[in-house]
This record gives sequence, C-alpha cells and structure tokens, in this order.
Amino acid sequence: MKFMEQAFEWEIMSYYFYPYYWGNRNNWDKMYQFDDNDATFRAFMQSGMARVIVTVRPGFEEAVRHFMVTGQIWNGGEVPVIDDPMFLSIVDEMRKTEGEKYGKAWASRVPTALTILQAQLIGLNVTKALPFDDNLSDYEDPTKVPQSSQIVPTDAQMGGSDEQKTGSISGHIEGLQGLLPEIMLKNKDKSPVDFTNPDDKGDFWMENIPVGKYELCLDENDDFDNQYSVIEGKVTRVVEVKEASTTTVYLVVKKSNV
Repeated sequence: MKFMEQAFEWEIMSYYFYPYYWGNRNNWDKMYQFDDNDATFRAFMQSGMARVIVTVRPGFEEAVRHFMVTGQIWNGGEVPVIDDPMFLSIVDEMRKTEGEKYGKAWASRVPTALTILQAQLIGLNVTKALPFDDNLSDYEDPTKVPQSSQIVPTDAQMGGSDEQKTGSISGHIEGLQGLLPEIMLKNKDKSPVDFTNPDDKGDFWMENIPVGKYELCLDENDDFDNQYSVIEGKVTRVVEVKEASTTTVYLVVKKSNV
C-alpha cells in the first residue's frame, strides 16, 4: 500500500469516463438511470468503463517498471526505511514537484472565478476578453490568445447613484366592460419590472419606473383571447420612460358577440 501511495503522483491524477454501453449489457438500464447530486460521482456510476492516468513520481521509475513487469515490489527487497534512496518522507510527499517545461503554451478555456461575467450590466464596459497577458511569446499561436478587455471608463458607481432617475406610465383601456386584465411591464430580457390592473373605468398607472425602454403588455394573461377584438392600439408594445415625465398609452377593445 505504501509503495502505491508513494510511487505515483495521485494529486495530479486524470481520468475519463466512457459511456454506459462500454459496460455489461445487463447493467445498462441501471447505469443509465443512476442519479446523484454529486456530478462526478454520478458520471462515475453511469460509466461503463473508466480510463485513469497516473504519473510516476520522479525517482520511482525503475521500481514501477519492475512492478509492472513482474508484479514484485522494490525489486524483491524490503520496504525502504529512512535514509534509503527509495524512501519518500511525508514532507517530500507533500512538497510539490517542479516539473520541466517543454514546448510552448497554448490557449485554453477554463471555468472562471471572475465576479463579472457579462459586461454592461453594472457599468463595466470591456472591449476584449479577460484575462490579459502582455507576454505572448510563450504561446504557440499568439493570435489565438484571448486578450484583455481594456476597461472603458464610465460614470457608473457601485451601488448606484444617490437619486435614481425615474418616470411614470399611465394609460387607458376602452371597452373592457368589467374585465380587469393584468398589465405587465418587462425589461428587454423579459424579466418583470412592475405590474398592475386597470380600475373600473379602464385607467391604470405605474410610478417610479427607472428611465429606459421596456416592453408593456396590457393583457399578460391573455384574457382578451376569443373574447375581445382590438380596435385601436397594440396589446404589447415598447414604451420609453423619460426622467420626470409620464408616458401615456391607449388601447380600444370591443367585446366579441359569442
């Protein structure tokens, strides 16, 4: 056991899971349907075969080669003791081995730990991809290395300004005859901003809406379908809210005779 622990660099082990159909056909259904919250464990249990690559720790090459050929450990000798050239102390085992670099580096994509993944969401405007590396001579193809986003200065502040610029929306829907449809205001990405319902007269309003362009739907739950016909205006439209002003919308519907 000690030989196996010390002779291989388990801390840099790599593995590859093959699909379920590489395993016993009788177990295909069980492997394919196995589920677990741990993604790595789930992939392991669903695989039909796995390939593991473990590198030999420097200094153990001959011992491992002999073990692979004969199945014998330490060339038939005793387990090494302290001061033996083949003995690896716990300190040396924990110390990272510095490998020798061969060839040039290549660009690769890895999961990022950066806080900001999308530009222009909280005031950060970038022109190129992160991260940034000034020295590209160490890469095989410097033209394919993602380069740093030169950050474009803006007046945006973390946490926003003291006073947010807002406006209002008011409107009237004629011909509802008692129906009170849900009115929804959304961002361009369809995320909700505000909602309301008209009063008995068909009037509605929304206040303290941040300045910008939005999508306004006057019948979010499709209550007009097969009951009302649109005579004037649009049920869904793009509206622009301006600072300290009120945007007005108007819609005329007529109840269908069924």
